[in-house]
Amino acid sequence: MGRGTNMGRGGARGMGRGGGRGIGRGGGRGIPPAMAQGQGTASAGARRANTANAEDELLALRQQAEVMGRQLEQIHERIRSLQRQEDAAPMAARVDPDKCTGCGICVDVCPVEAISVDNHLAVVDRQTCTACGLCVNECPNEAISVG
Repeated sequence: MGRGTNMGRGGARGMGRGGGRGIGRGGGRGIPPAMAQGQGTASAGARRANTANAEDELLALRQQAEVMGRQLEQIHERIRSLQRQEDAAPMAARVDPDKCTGCGICVDVCPVEAISVDNHLAVVDRQTCTACGLCVNECPNEAISVG
């Protein structure tokens, strides 16, 4: 079993059966193959300590998962709430600022005067707009949509 002269007390690379896993020069007694692979016999106290550590970790992970589950449910509820608000919002004309030139044609055709031009951009009053679509049909730049 890799017996040598230093009994595992040296500090160099081991060449014995232990494959240098000891702190000797390979002159130590080596590590039996079963123990080298973690299959050795642990003391009853060490097994209890490992079991207690695993139980503590398992408990902590379960608690963390429960907290995360509650947080996830709160996120899903907020998503549902926002979707309900979006679904309940009245339809109205929307202006694409990249396409709008502020020509004012939409202002002229709006039957409820829900559109104005501010700083060369059409602005829709969503509370007044009836989503009739006349502005969409008349806009030469296709800058208005209803939704």
